[in-house]
Amino acid sequence: MSRMTTDETKREGAVSFETLRLYCRFVGSNAFVAFLVFMIWFFSIGEYGPDIWLSVWQEDMLNMHMNFYMSIWAAIMSFGLIVMALSRVGCAVASSRAATTVHGAVLRSLVQCPMSFFESTPSGRILNRFGEDQFVMDMPLGMLLEAVIIIVLKTVNSLVVILVSVPWVTIAVVVCLPIFWKIWSYQRPTIIEATRFHLMSKSPMFSAFEETLSGLSTLQAFGMEDRFAAKFGGAVDKTQSWLWTKMVAQTWSEQGLMLLVSILVATAASCIVLMRDTVLPSVAALGLIYVIILAEFLRFIFGMCAQAESSLAVVERAQEILNTPHEAARALPADGAVQMPKPGAAVVFKDVVFRYRPHLDPALNGVSFAIAPGEHVGIVGRSGSGKSTLLTALLRLVEISSGEILIGPYKAEDLGLRLLRQIVTIIPQDPVMFSGSVRWNLDPASSFNDEAIRLASSRCGIVDMRPTFSLEEEVKENGSNFSVGERQLMCFARALLRCNPVMLFDEATASIDVENDARLQRVLREDFKGCTILTVAHRLGTIADSDRILALSKGHVAEFDTPSALMRRKQGIFAGLAREAGLVLPTNETGDKAGKENAISV
Repeated sequence: MSRMTTDETKREGAVSFETLRLYCRFVGSNAFVAFLVFMIWFFSIGEYGPDIWLSVWQEDMLNMHMNFYMSIWAAIMSFGLIVMALSRVGCAVASSRAATTVHGAVLRSLVQCPMSFFESTPSGRILNRFGEDQFVMDMPLGMLLEAVIIIVLKTVNSLVVILVSVPWVTIAVVVCLPIFWKIWSYQRPTIIEATRFHLMSKSPMFSAFEETLSGLSTLQAFGMEDRFAAKFGGAVDKTQSWLWTKMVAQTWSEQGLMLLVSILVATAASCIVLMRDTVLPSVAALGLIYVIILAEFLRFIFGMCAQAESSLAVVERAQEILNTPHEAARALPADGAVQMPKPGAAVVFKDVVFRYRPHLDPALNGVSFAIAPGEHVGIVGRSGSGKSTLLTALLRLVEISSGEILIGPYKAEDLGLRLLRQIVTIIPQDPVMFSGSVRWNLDPASSFNDEAIRLASSRCGIVDMRPTFSLEEEVKENGSNFSVGERQLMCFARALLRCNPVMLFDEATASIDVENDARLQRVLREDFKGCTILTVAHRLGTIADSDRILALSKGHVAEFDTPSALMRRKQGIFAGLAREAGLVLPTNETGDKAGKENAISV
């Protein structure tokens, strides 16, 4: 038996150049990135300009052209300050733009993923993408990349100054560079892999936290607090162990580089002392200062590069979400020409085969039936017979393997998903509400006035059930300040406002008392008159007055006829379910004639 959830994967080896290019695309255009690099370069030059000019000024102290040298020095300083401000503001804007763009792109990609993705991906893994990964994208990553660019450019500038002022010292620098590179290359894979494992290890921690929070009342009832606390503690320990591994690797690398820096500075100082008769004191001092600066830069550049490269792992992980297969197109060019029949549309299944996953057996196998416009059809069957799967196929939450589904004169596959799901309304067994006002929950698109919204709410019974009902009332997260029954009635009111051609009810009255159930059945008959309605039954009494009953068994259509006709089949599925429920229906032929009038051929 295959597992539902999939293991989290990670890339191996160094971060690819394509990942860096992807981040640059998130930052903005190539011209904007080039502008930032040039601003940072000018900023680094501006920092060196005053030192070089002071060295020149020192050699001309006897002439005492104070105003001239001071003016040039002030101009260089002003230029440096302006460029520094432009570069820092530009980098802040770039980092913010990249983080915002990545968040938006990942969110858009995520909401377009098929249901199979959410079934196989733990919620903690998704939370990790929008939690820790987004934090790295918001703060450290942009700052690290900016620091790397600054240090690289300053290193190049320092090398140029040293080469011009004390050329012999360049030999020591050239000898030390390969050793710096060797130390960094040795530690770089360890730091990158430790960072990837650290990011991955946070997903189980988020999952454990989310599971504990959502099932807290159950855990307390069964006294399982210690077990889940231990589970969460183990996840935290694993996360911290990988963080510690990364920090130790970075510290070891820095210690080796610091030792090499000391050797480089000592060598450079010795060379300058030996060359004291051939080098001007001011030039020698300038060269020694920049050797010390260069040594520090070489130490920081490798450490910063390792941290920046390891932080780019979050871009890799964002890229995984962006590359996840999506549902079909949300909109198609032909959608604008679609003229769906009103108020109801025919629904036809032709030899439909449906699998939740390619390797699984069909949940629907060769299903064929036709429902006329405006017909009310109840769907019954044992658990696992395919009742809810039928609605899943109609909404294209999972694409069918073969066959054809028609809504009105159009194939479902020829409609964009947005248009299809605007034509078809579903009220699930678990009602969905969002944080916001009652008005926004009932009419998210602001298409109706308050009077229409109140009328729909009153018709569905929410006003009677909740005396304090108000359109301005705030709905808390997941509708926690409303009972399950009240939330279900709100969903009915929302559907009543839209009154789409095809209405799907998936055991929608399971959480509603008998009195409100009867009220809703009356609303279905009177206010949804003309709409095509498919109802998956929890109580058989709710579909007793349906035009026809569709009985499913093991993914096949077992029966499809009027309730009275099916009751006469003593060994039939519907008749058996009715006997178990103690439901008694008339077996006259009046209903049969009505059903035959509504029936259309497949």
